[in-house]
Amino acid sequence: MTTKEQLVKDREQANVAFLKLKQKYKPHDQQVYLIVEGKDDIAYYTCISVRYCKFANSEIICANNRDNVIRAYDSTDWNVFSKDRVFFFVDRDLSDITGEHTPVSQNVYITDDYSIENSLFNEQLLFTTLKVFCGLNDLNDEEIEVLSNLYQTAQAAHAQVFLPIMSWILCWRMNKASCNLNNLNSGNFFRISQGLFELKDEYRVDGAIESVIHSSCGVQYIPMDISPFSEKIISHGGIQKCIRGKYVRAFFVKFLNSIVESLPAILPGRSKPRTIVTFGQGNILQLLCGYMITPNSLDTFLSKASS
Repeated sequence: MTTKEQLVKDREQANVAFLKLKQKYKPHDQQVYLIVEGKDDIAYYTCISVRYCKFANSEIICANNRDNVIRAYDSTDWNVFSKDRVFFFVDRDLSDITGEHTPVSQNVYITDDYSIENSLFNEQLLFTTLKVFCGLNDLNDEEIEVLSNLYQTAQAAHAQVFLPIMSWILCWRMNKASCNLNNLNSGNFFRISQGLFELKDEYRVDGAIESVIHSSCGVQYIPMDISPFSEKIISHGGIQKCIRGKYVRAFFVKFLNSIVESLPAILPGRSKPRTIVTFGQGNILQLLCGYMITPNSLDTFLSKASS
């Protein structure tokens, strides 16, 4: 698909989201509508919204990506629609650095970090998952410390690998390069065994990662110094704040599965947990959304909107 065709498709998708709202919205009823970016957002915001009375029966409309959510907001006539009944949920992405347009309004929630996933997939969720799904509700302090140290060490190693990757993505964004990030499978770059992060051998060669990310995303590879972009990321909160949420999710799933598979080797005396589910990138959010701690900013937004 050419860039022009993609732009046309995106505009059509934006119109679909807005048209759905326009068709469903009735001025004199109390139905609440949530406009979200993607299908995974439907699962999460459905799960979280039921905790707030006003949003318990809200209807969710998927706009398919960040730009389409923003276009839908910009297309809405607020003399006709009520900001007390229509809400938009937008990923921050890299907009703090790039200056990309993000509406600021009482009915627009912007994630703290790159995406909502950055705030959800963390060490606390790891231990909750091990307790609920793996029966590990009796870990002692020493065992918790072992797993915590493994997680933090692996997370730091993952961040070191993905800082240059996100720097290239920032470079593309700031230079208006057309790229398809969805074609990049971040989990292909590394393995996690017994909780230990390891970059795969084929990506240890100079230029190997750069070549793959450019070919995967459809961008011509022109070698350059990307350290200025890395510095921008570091100065705006660091890689954990600026990394794509999908990459955070991929890391979490791989680390979790490595613990489940190798628990007897990691914690001598423990047997391998019996789980009734398989943890994958495609189902992890749906499985765990009910156990995720609501980010403070989102809780404040929903609580204020409900009052």
